[in-house]
Amino acid sequence: MKLNHDCVRELLLEIEAFQEFDEEQEYRILSIEMLPTSLTPNKFSKNEVIYSTLKLKEAGFINASYLEADGGIYDVCYSGLTYAGHDYLDSIRSKEVWSKVKTSIVKNGGSLAFAVIQQLAIKVLLG
Repeated sequence: MKLNHDCVRELLLEIEAFQEFDEEQEYRILSIEMLPTSLTPNKFSKNEVIYSTLKLKEAGFINASYLEADGGIYDVCYSGLTYAGHDYLDSIRSKEVWSKVKTSIVKNGGSLAFAVIQQLAIKVLLG
């Protein structure tokens, strides 16, 4: 499956927006089923969101756990972004920057490593 970087960016934005502590200073948990319809199913498939989640967790950008059954993932619980996740998101947060970075991604066949995307974004931010 090909990684959808638009899905990655929007998922990071949603996790960040939801991330806060409850009354006992514990993280609120966001489930994939609680994601707004702006992410799934209207914009991205559940498979795209789950695959993006797997890759973001592998990259160390998010804290998440998977609920598995019958050999598949049926739900994901997000507890927040890591410092690296915040750092990456900050570099691609701006719609203007993201638009320019996406142009570079498309020119390179539609797929680039997170580190390369972040470097492109920093280059755009610094002018």
